[in-house]
Amino acid sequence: MPYFGTDLKQFGYAATEKDTFSGDDSTVAFTLSKTSTTNDVEVFVGNVQQEPTIAYSISGSTLTFTEAPPTGTNNIYVLHRGRTRDTILPPADLGDKNYLMSGGLKIADGANIGSVSDTDAISIASTGDVTLTQNLKVKDGGTIGSASDADAITIASDGKVTLAETVTVSKGIKFPATQVASTDANTLDDYEEGTFTPVIRGGSTAGTYELNTSFDDGFYQKVGRMVTVRVVVALAGSITAGGTGNYIISGLPFNYDVSHNAGKGAVACDSVDFDRTASGIVGICVGAQSGTDSDFLRILQIEDSASFRTLPISQAAAADFFEFTYTYATTA
Repeated sequence: MPYFGTDLKQFGYAATEKDTFSGDDSTVAFTLSKTSTTNDVEVFVGNVQQEPTIAYSISGSTLTFTEAPPTGTNNIYVLHRGRTRDTILPPADLGDKNYLMSGGLKIADGANIGSVSDTDAISIASTGDVTLTQNLKVKDGGTIGSASDADAITIASDGKVTLAETVTVSKGIKFPATQVASTDANTLDDYEEGTFTPVIRGGSTAGTYELNTSFDDGFYQKVGRMVTVRVVVALAGSITAGGTGNYIISGLPFNYDVSHNAGKGAVACDSVDFDRTASGIVGICVGAQSGTDSDFLRILQIEDSASFRTLPISQAAAADFFEFTYTYATTA
């Protein structure tokens, strides 16, 4: 019948299809052009409509009559009622309209959602994992969340992200390789860990000191501005050119900030020749150089009832061994 509107074929509906057969008064089974069911077709013999399940039945694509139709040329015909195709396809262009889906939208496992120029912008695996090949943008002040917590994540116009709930991390938090320093006291802007090579030298003239590679080890961990280093270092048997000044261990991964009182750190040592001009030596420690932001620590003698005293590099000898952990504030 005539109608107004878009051709129904665009939406996956086919025109009525017809199969025609000739009876011979003995054949009861006929093969249809497509699979169907008993109630999805109309069957006529000699232009008389047959009653479903009483006069015939359909299984798959086989039409079976209860009694063989009489002999005749094209005296049997079957009308496949207006039915959808195997896949319901939307029109190629939905136009500038909004569409509301009351149910879910499903795509095949591993299928993609995209545009004409980027067909796989969104990929959904069979596990439900969603992969985006492009940036995900939300409007200024927009939110991302779930049905029960719609504003779990808020993104402001300046790019700041606010999380309304507790964050659970399963694979770690990654900071940029180059720190973006923050002046906000409540902002953690850096984390880093790694190794470095400690060096023994003189404070005024460096000199050349061969290190025992079995003990030459430096590890650091930086959280915000606080750096903790673990150092194990020892001299080997050769001093090519002796240095002058203080006994120095340098090569720290970050300069310390003396404005924050770098403090002192206890040291385990072995075979160290103390400055015997001092009296009442009770231990040894490391400390930063006052008034100087730098990457080295001085070896200090702890004397009974006296101030710390620097150990001169002239006391350096084969097999000097130092091991310590030291925490300090860096400049950034």
